[in-house]
Amino acid sequence: MNKLSNICITFYYTVTRLYLSIYLSIYLSIYLSIYLILFIIYLSIYLSIYLSIYLSISFFSLSIYLSIYLSISFFSLSIYLSIYLSIYLYIYIYIYISFFSLSSAFMGPFFCSFFFKPDTALVIFFLSKESCTFPGHVVDSNHFISTPCSTVNLVCPRITSYVNKYIDKIKRK
Repeated sequence: MNKLSNICITFYYTVTRLYLSIYLSIYLSIYLSIYLILFIIYLSIYLSIYLSIYLSISFFSLSIYLSIYLSISFFSLSIYLSIYLSIYLYIYIYIYISFFSLSSAFMGPFFCSFFFKPDTALVIFFLSKESCTFPGHVVDSNHFISTPCSTVNLVCPRITSYVNKYIDKIKRK
């Protein structure tokens, strides 16, 4: 049973940590990048219209040049910021998931149902130091909380099937 527990801990920790860090960073960076690009485009259009009206009295050609320049510069700035933001979010989420525990019987299913669809969900409380005993309970050694395996199967069926396939391969050997 100890060998089975070690397999379960290692599998859940590596797969879940990598999947969550990539998924959350892409998810958040896309949403934040879209809002950032829309805001900067709105700001560039607003500034270009304002400058063109303000400068059109005496510098009509200069106002057109400045409006085009501002639009291009703000758009390139938005692209640069979105790339920087996605890289920063990936590093931050990966470090956060790697070194800090989000594990408890409440927080795991809560984050799982909040961030993910049920078919692609992963239980976040597997990220800390758990021992997995089959078919009984998933025991969180940090909080000494026991969660029934049926709950885990209901909340996150995909990772449970991955682990079951992995354990079947080990048993065959």
